[in-house]
Formats: sequence, structure tokens, C-alpha cells
Amino acid sequence: MRRLTPLLACLFLVPLIAAAPDTFTRADLDALEAERRAAMAQLADIIRPHKPDLLAGIESRGFLVAAPLALELGLGFIMLRKPRKLPGLTIGLNYALEYGTDRIEMQADAVQKGQRVVILDDLLATGGTMAAAINLL
Repeated sequence: MRRLTPLLACLFLVPLIAAAPDTFTRADLDALEAERRAAMAQLADIIRPHKPDLLAGIESRGFLVAAPLALELGLGFIMLRKPRKLPGLTIGLNYALEYGTDRIEMQADAVQKGQRVVILDDLLATGGTMAAAINLL
């Protein structure tokens, strides 16, 4: 089995802590928070040289990485979502999946011409959603 990155380990443990809060000690939670901070710092160090204006998170676990990282870097954050999930005027792109099609959308005014955007997701399987996100932006 592949080892989880510290950030993903933290994300997967949060529901366990909520389900069984008496099972975890303060030391466990402090260690988990230290791992989260270290993972965020590592990701920030990787992204900072690209000088983005915005971070975009792909629905929905990509939000869990992109939103706190945008906060860490002092950047804007946008959501790339499935159809009809965002308020206001949206633009979207249909794209092919291995067994069908899907659509990804963003708010029409989320990105201005010339802005640099880094896209984040929790995993990359076939790359179809990431490619669609790149083409949408």
C-alpha cells in the first residue's frame, strides 16, 4: 500500500477524529496539526516560485488543499465545480471521461485576463478533469 502524504493523512483522519473524539489525545491532535502545517509549508514552497495570482480547487476534495494553501500564500481562491453548483453567472466546459462525459464550471468573473492560476486536486487518475480545468481557464 502506498504511504499517504502528511496532508492527505490529515484530511483522512479528520472524519475519524469527529466520529470518535475520545480516542485521540491532545498530543495526537498536536502532532496531526504539526503535520498539516508542514505539508502546507512544503506545498507553498513548491507553488510560490510560479507566482500565481489565484489557486483553483477542483470539486470537491481539491478545495481542501487549495483553500488553506491560498490562505497560506495570501492568494485568491476559486472553485471549479460540477454543473449548477455555483451562484451567479458561470462558464463551463464539457469533457470526455473514460465512460461518458462530464462538465466543469466556474464563476464567469473569477479569473481576469493575464492572471496566473495554479490548479489543485486531491489526485490525478486519467487527467481528464485536470485537462478540462486547464482548458476552461
